[in-house]
Amino acid sequence: MKQVSVGGVRVISAGDTFFAKFCVSSLLLVGAVALLVQSCLLPSGPPDFGHFALRTVRVLALIAASMTAVFFCGGLKRVTLSETSLKVSNYLREIVVPLNEVSSIDQIDGVFYRVVIAFNGETAFGRRIDFSPQGLSGPRPHPIVGELRAAVAAAKSA
Repeated sequence: MKQVSVGGVRVISAGDTFFAKFCVSSLLLVGAVALLVQSCLLPSGPPDFGHFALRTVRVLALIAASMTAVFFCGGLKRVTLSETSLKVSNYLREIVVPLNEVSSIDQIDGVFYRVVIAFNGETAFGRRIDFSPQGLSGPRPHPIVGELRAAVAAAKSA
């Protein structure tokens, strides 16, 4: 795993965050809309309930997958870590949050593995952010979780 560090600032979110956030969720939504349109354009002639039911199930499954991808991937942030702060970006806006404003760091396992950082107060992105960490979801907890907890503890004790 290659760590990118510039002037003590290191990107800790996965390199594919932009792709997951915008491309995957957008493609799934476009696919759901296309299937929905296709299912509305049933062939003329006698109705075929089996064909209609199959199309309906396909459309509903793709819509559910799209909503899941948007829910889990659409909220991902790009996160960089410095000695004193986190820079959090949604690719349109970037904020800086001091490490002593972090209240907790957790991880969510599963298909959409991610790290959750909760803040003491409200930020431009809310009271918590999610990001996908670099590397595989290997050991539990992910090494970045321990590193972030240590950095927050050091910032609060300084």
